[in-house]
Amino acid sequence: MRHLLTVLCLLIPSACAGLTTSPARNTSGVLFAYRGEPLSLPADHACTLLRQGRVTEQRGPKELPSVDRFALLQCRGMKNAVLGELELFVAGGPKDSSNFLAAGDFNRLEMKRASAAEAAGRGYVIKLSYANGKTPLAEREFHEDNIDDMALTRDTGWRREARIYVSAAAGIEEPDAVGVLYFPSPSARKEFREEETDVVEEIGQFNRRHLDSYVYLYGYKD
Repeated sequence: MRHLLTVLCLLIPSACAGLTTSPARNTSGVLFAYRGEPLSLPADHACTLLRQGRVTEQRGPKELPSVDRFALLQCRGMKNAVLGELELFVAGGPKDSSNFLAAGDFNRLEMKRASAAEAAGRGYVIKLSYANGKTPLAEREFHEDNIDDMALTRDTGWRREARIYVSAAAGIEEPDAVGVLYFPSPSARKEFREEETDVVEEIGQFNRRHLDSYVYLYGYKD
């Protein structure tokens, strides 16, 4: 499906208006999870805020600090420099040991412009994955992409907006990857788990085959 989308965008650019399928050069993807108020960055900051919202639940065998907000950013420059600048910015406000960051290269970035009402109704899932090293990255990526394609065929299925291969982190053990996806609504996630058992089982097989540990952050865009 992604290959067809690429061809479509090349042949009919207007069909892909508002859709980002690849990040700008020399940029990094950053997941910032924290406790506090909505993030607001200075106009001259190296990072652009792509998505942010509430975290309402955390599930998975990997235990992370308790956070209540997430932000996905696209930042100029090297990962370590980006992390340093973000940490300095965060340090200017109330300090909280729950804050954590993960930064790396965007492997996928597919974001379609949406109205405020549409985006606010989405239920977000952020997955931090810790690979077991038993399967190659290409195999893991292919398996995950196939699961994404399965979900796209279901009425309550998710859409992936980003995947970051992490190379630097602060506040947590460095994960191998961060995935950001959304359901049409927060309730759609529960409906999906109850109704689309074949896809849910495939996710379980993916986690058992490729990962040593993982954690899901559930929430919504506000």
